[in-house]
Amino acid sequence: MGEFDSGLWSALPPDIWERVLACLPERALCRFRSVCKGWRSLIANSSFRELRGELHQKESTVMVTNGHKVVAFYERDENKWSVIDVLFLRAAFAAIGVKNYKIEAAEGSLLAVWSASKNEKVKAVVICNPVAKTWRYLPPMVIHMAIRTVVHMVVDSETSALRMFVLGFENHTATEPLFQIYDSVLDSWRLCSYPSRIFQSSRPLSGLLYNGTFHALFYDIVAQNHVLMAYNMGEDVWADVRVHFPRFFVTGQLLVAKSRLYLVTPCKETGGQPSRYVLNLDISEVQIPAGLCTRVTELPSSVFNLLFGSSHRVSLDSWVTMVFDQSICFVSYVGQAVVHDEVADQWQPMVPYSIGKGGQLFGSSFTIDVCMPV
Repeated sequence: MGEFDSGLWSALPPDIWERVLACLPERALCRFRSVCKGWRSLIANSSFRELRGELHQKESTVMVTNGHKVVAFYERDENKWSVIDVLFLRAAFAAIGVKNYKIEAAEGSLLAVWSASKNEKVKAVVICNPVAKTWRYLPPMVIHMAIRTVVHMVVDSETSALRMFVLGFENHTATEPLFQIYDSVLDSWRLCSYPSRIFQSSRPLSGLLYNGTFHALFYDIVAQNHVLMAYNMGEDVWADVRVHFPRFFVTGQLLVAKSRLYLVTPCKETGGQPSRYVLNLDISEVQIPAGLCTRVTELPSSVFNLLFGSSHRVSLDSWVTMVFDQSICFVSYVGQAVVHDEVADQWQPMVPYSIGKGGQLFGSSFTIDVCMPV
């Protein structure tokens, strides 16, 4: 675009402004929205978003962060990671007296962030667009949950309607797990039933929407096995999804790629016993209703070493897994990332990223869209 020529732009009719702005890449549009209030309001208009959808393909990518200061996005066109600050979140929480907060979920172009300290009386949930740096408070949860949470967010790309599924505990001393759903159409939270069969003996590991139904993976501490269950939102009931998991695993994450359900787990633990340190990771496909969980592949040692270096103590929080271009992507805490090509059974390294040292690693699929409203 070159330098901004105010004389030239002021001579153009508004419909030309709109069409030119609609063709800009996301980062350029972020800069131009700060030119004046008129352009900022134009970019926030639903008709502009529809026009932009026709003229400009949204950038589907992945994002990673390890704290409250920056988020890194992979830019495929330039084959690099771009880092943006999210310090506006600090102001959003500080305004209500909250110092500690945590990114819990990402979907579409939005992040879900909430207060994460048991010592602070004020509890809050914020939805934000990190690229546009726009945000809003959600209504308080029925019971605020910030411990051992599993969060899955679903955003309708056309209507921007949002639903959030949250499994977890109120605090460290709580023994009864909770399940809540937020619906942006009603702008309210609903406290829902928890699977009664494993009510006080389970730990939620992962959850997502698959074929229109919310599925959750639990570890039954008493029976020492893993349970996959499906939730009927209309009737507020859970049902067993009978799947035979062939071996024990400490933790697991469900992912959907190419309309298939996958499970990523540590496949080896140090000393042959359940441990917080792992020696490798693998990918399995969960087949419903066949009830099978079959291994697809595991990381070759060369790829594992690329992700984690020469460390022999790789902990369970040392990586995040997500879907990128309908393929499974691993990102490690040391700044390395790889994508699995299932057809060729090959691992493609991505360029390294750098976000500095911070807290717990978080990553997700993401769509860069500065026009996505919150």
